[in-house]
Amino acid sequence: MREWNCELSTVDTGWLLAGVLFCQSYFDKGNSTEVNIRALADSIYRRVDWQWAMGETKGIVMGWKPEEGFHSAFWRGTTRR
Repeated sequence: MREWNCELSTVDTGWLLAGVLFCQSYFDKGNSTEVNIRALADSIYRRVDWQWAMGETKGIVMGWKPEEGFHSAFWRGTTRR
């Protein structure tokens, strides 16, 4: 059951993963902790279905609800369309 009938925010997922990928590149040492951080970041990133999140657009759709489908607005680069 969803809280407050909220949407799945695909664009927020994109912003989160931008941070995950930043961490993956920031922690570049060879010690076991940083190797593990990079592996976890890669695992998280690869679990996202980017083709689905794009819908019929050339960007990332703002969100999705089971009852309504994808929002009409989407992000491409740093611009909302």
